[in-house]
Amino acid sequence: MEKDLTRNPETLHAVAAAFDVTVDSLRNTWVIPESRLLRVRSVSSYNEFIALKKPHLHAFAKTIMVPLKDEFHREVSDLLDQIFTDRDVIGPDEPELWSSHTDFIKQPLERLFDFGFSFFLLDEQRDVILHSSGMLKPESDHMELKVRHFFLVQTHGCFQLNHTQPLHRFSEQCIANFPPETDQG
Repeated sequence: MEKDLTRNPETLHAVAAAFDVTVDSLRNTWVIPESRLLRVRSVSSYNEFIALKKPHLHAFAKTIMVPLKDEFHREVSDLLDQIFTDRDVIGPDEPELWSSHTDFIKQPLERLFDFGFSFFLLDEQRDVILHSSGMLKPESDHMELKVRHFFLVQTHGCFQLNHTQPLHRFSEQCIANFPPETDQG
């Protein structure tokens, strides 16, 4: 019964009667939120960053993935704040505002790249579960949310998922980043 394997109507009615509930209330439909990887890329120049354009995303996140001394951490954080300030309020139908923004972020971006950093970008699509609340009843039980993660990494850095996995470089040329069926080397 707990595994939802009971299909006999008499058993279902007996259990429902015992708990003084309807048969329908015994049946559960679970909505499980998922996250799907859309794409991954590395960006190590102003022109590559600008070429990305502003995607139709719902959210973004930025994270520093390199160990930094306190005073250098403050400088890098300030540069990131300059780059991402107002990014989320510029709409896709505002090309002049986006152009002004890209001009404004050129110097902070180039400074980060001069320090030997790159951005490792990860785009994902997440499901957000919507619940009914009082009179509010959403048309769907979930909505899709697109998120871009900006990870500030060392340009020639790498990571390993665990000690048995190969090293992955924060670079599109890393052979570990290619699917097995490609001839990339």
